[in-house]
Amino acid sequence: MVFSGFQKLDLVNYPSHVAATVFTGGCNLRCPYCHNPQLAKGILDEQYPQEEVLEYLEHRKAMLEGLVISGGEPTLHDLVPFIEKVREKGLSVKLDTNGLRPQVLEKWLDLGLLDYVAVDVKASPALYLVLGAPSAQEVSQNLGRSLEALRKWGTSWEVRTTYTEKLIPDSEIADLVKLGGDVPVWYLQAFNPAVTLNPDWASLSSPNAEKMEQVAQTMKTFGVNVIIR
Repeated sequence: MVFSGFQKLDLVNYPSHVAATVFTGGCNLRCPYCHNPQLAKGILDEQYPQEEVLEYLEHRKAMLEGLVISGGEPTLHDLVPFIEKVREKGLSVKLDTNGLRPQVLEKWLDLGLLDYVAVDVKASPALYLVLGAPSAQEVSQNLGRSLEALRKWGTSWEVRTTYTEKLIPDSEIADLVKLGGDVPVWYLQAFNPAVTLNPDWASLSSPNAEKMEQVAQTMKTFGVNVIIR
């Protein structure tokens, strides 16, 4: 396994943990606002063999508490042997995923490989077509299956959504919430046009604080525990 990115110290992406983060290349979506376009396309500007990552984790395991596996979409890769070696070092593992490969997520959960999971719920099912998904029905089935697996697994997981009105108009918020269903916490983060996969989206504005609060309050009317990140 060769990773496309390696952040050796990450104090943000794993709640209450001092962690490192690895990034896998390739994704099964093409979100136009993606802030890691090279990773999504599988273009390896940087390469970090798993042996190099594991060696670093071994040397820093007294300082680190966990490892975040992000992307791209990590579930496109066979990471079981790698994760097992990470856990042998006493480190916990957080997965960032879009939830569209539930069979992989279920396997990793059943094997006891994960300690925390963050799932991106990006839009209402119909609008996933803008993101490169083959059909709204497939999104509903696969993402729904992943979220149901997490509900049965425990409470150490979250849902997150990058908000821009272009992708999530007010009329679609109810369907967005319905897709996510019952979740421990739903983080809402503002779209940032600084780097985008589709250059046309770079001309859009980031939603202001007032708009983010409005969307969060609308989601809360459906009983969602929303936190603006």
